[in-house]
Amino acid sequence: MQFHTEVINLKKTIAPHKTNLKKIRIGGNDDGGYVINEIPGVKYDALYSYGSNDCIIFEKAFYEKYGADSYTYDHTIPGLTEHPPYIHFFKEGVAGGYNPMGPCNSIDNHISKNNHKDSKNLFMQIDVEGHEWESLYMCDRLDQFAQLIIECHFSRNPFCSTPIIPIPSMQAVFEKLNKNFVCTHVHGNNNEPCPWLDLNLPKVIEVSYVRKDLVEDYGVDMGTYPTELDFPNRSDFPDLPIDWWKHTYRQ
Repeated sequence: MQFHTEVINLKKTIAPHKTNLKKIRIGGNDDGGYVINEIPGVKYDALYSYGSNDCIIFEKAFYEKYGADSYTYDHTIPGLTEHPPYIHFFKEGVAGGYNPMGPCNSIDNHISKNNHKDSKNLFMQIDVEGHEWESLYMCDRLDQFAQLIIECHFSRNPFCSTPIIPIPSMQAVFEKLNKNFVCTHVHGNNNEPCPWLDLNLPKVIEVSYVRKDLVEDYGVDMGTYPTELDFPNRSDFPDLPIDWWKHTYRQ
């Protein structure tokens, strides 16, 4: 019963919204492509990419569209096979605190080291297998990002590579995000053999956020998900239909 209640409370903090901004997909139709918002007049200072796994499809597409350099972090690989001059690679992970899995640092420290302390329109894409929770919760500079693309890992399976994180801690991260950002898109990742945390919330979801001062109006999107912009992360399995924000749940 406690797990059921925790999941319901978590769901209440995540809902996609319609805004005045157009949504587009960049990075291709495979895993590595994401749905983002087009914001008229915004020039991005840099892309912060966490957890590249030697795949720079998104970084290349971002540079082609916006001309912004990428600061790419991953401590689990020796380097990038392809290394264009506009991608600055660091063999370092991201975490809010100590991470025994390898050399890591915080988002705030990365921003300071890269001389982006005065930047107002950074962009973040983060896929770090569960370390997103403490990294985002401990970040004091989130308001320097115009957009966030977060791969959220909810797994509580001890046999899964994803760390077991208490659901209330995840909820605290979403509550923090919702203060200054609007969720504009969600997509369920179908890559796990058993992809569901419960009946309609996947264990892994991709969530797009835009900073509130860049949005003129917004309201909960009651449309169908996945949308025409979405593609399954694993092409040989069907995509995941999701609609948890449309329901009222008994606790």
